[in-house]
Amino acid sequence: PSFTDKISIPTIPTKEEDRQDKPPTLQEVCTRSIKTNEEQESS
Repeated sequence: PSFTDKISIPTIPTKEEDRQDKPPTLQEVCTRSIKTNEEQESS
């Protein structure tokens, strides 16, 4: 339930602001590893 709530939160602006004073959320970690995997596949 709480994970679904985090997914519905607006992403990029809030994420960039929160990162300054909070540890990464589970969503950020998942998004970051997905982007990393895509970059590895394209290169």
